[in-house]
Amino acid sequence: MAANPFFSIVVPVYKVEKYLPQCVDSLLAQDFDSYEIILVDDGSPDNCPGICDMYSGKSDRIRVIHKQNGGLSDARNAGISVSRGDYVTFVDSDDFWLGTDVLSKLYRAVTDNERPDVIASDFIKYFENYDRYVYPSSTGKILPKLDSKTDVLRYLYYELGDMRMSACQKVVKREFLDRFRFEKGLLSEDIDWSLALYPHVKTICLLSSPYYCYRQQRAGSITNSASGRAFDSLIHIVEKWDRKLSEMKLPAVESEIYRGYLAYQLSIAMTRYPRLDRQERKRALLKLKDNVHLFSGSLNFKTRKVRNLAGIAGIRNTCRILALFVRSRQFLKKG
Repeated sequence: MAANPFFSIVVPVYKVEKYLPQCVDSLLAQDFDSYEIILVDDGSPDNCPGICDMYSGKSDRIRVIHKQNGGLSDARNAGISVSRGDYVTFVDSDDFWLGTDVLSKLYRAVTDNERPDVIASDFIKYFENYDRYVYPSSTGKILPKLDSKTDVLRYLYYELGDMRMSACQKVVKREFLDRFRFEKGLLSEDIDWSLALYPHVKTICLLSSPYYCYRQQRAGSITNSASGRAFDSLIHIVEKWDRKLSEMKLPAVESEIYRGYLAYQLSIAMTRYPRLDRQERKRALLKLKDNVHLFSGSLNFKTRKVRNLAGIAGIRNTCRILALFVRSRQFLKKG
């Protein structure tokens, strides 16, 4: 492998011995030559450390870091610190890539678009119980002409209703990662990281064909967490960036989009409110009310519905309705 690969792929590893081989095999299957895989064993107590070492012995593309458990953010930061690629991307170790030409397509996106700061794409949702792949509705569609970063952000937020905030949805120039790391100990850390990153990049290239398979409904995954910590992390991010955006000199449209996205995340926090215990709910309701002013901004089609519902039913009842809606969708997906 070259000393300076074009792509670095950072894979945090923790308690995923069942899924790790599929993940790593999908990365090793790529038909592009210039890349490295950095497996960060985050103090995993199962067989993951041995699996990582086994793969590093099979391929010189793979480097392994063994470290004490510090959480997902800490593991990603450790991988970034040793990465050598011009561009860096992230893969969660219970997910995988679909296709052997992912890096070839990403390389073409880099060269055809004059080396953009960020390349972003959507997920393919993978339901393991049914071996079913669900592609986003935008897959393969011809993108409109997007001449600037603001055009891209407007299209993502207002048209698609998805800002591509996951780290795994992005390929980022290495130089930006010297400045922007993941906050340790925070859940929903991708949102915080992306809100820090986006204002400082100049160019974003969108892909209409997804490749990242996001495993759904895995027991024990971080995204299945319903704790008060998950609620608190979202509120922390909302309040942190509400303050920061007030201090930043951004184009008005861009600032409105970020604030609208904070309102969307506030609505996600609302879906978690009914699942908190009684004592937590009293405090959480006050936090929601403190931040409801975000719904007065320029909103996309998703968040306008929440604002309208809250205006009719009130915050507490809206939380219950949203939580019921989320549970019903999950039930339908299982069916």
